[in-house]
Amino acid sequence: MANHPYHSIFKNNLILFAVFLFIFAASLFFVYSPDGVFPAALSTVFLILFMIFLLTGSLSMGFCQKTESCPFWLVF
Repeated sequence: MANHPYHSIFKNNLILFAVFLFIFAASLFFVYSPDGVFPAALSTVFLILFMIFLLTGSLSMGFCQKTESCPFWLVF
């Protein structure tokens, strides 16, 4: 299983996950800045994207472990 073809995709998923987490944390920081309407809206958008990413990432990992084949639309 070490040379499974989708391991690199999961590594890319983790990198994207880290990027999303960083951007989300940065946008949360801007929410608490004094001039805050646009950054608050931005952080809400990133929160929604983050949740969608989390959901599709966990779905694709579970699906790929069961079937050992990944349709492209399941993998971010």
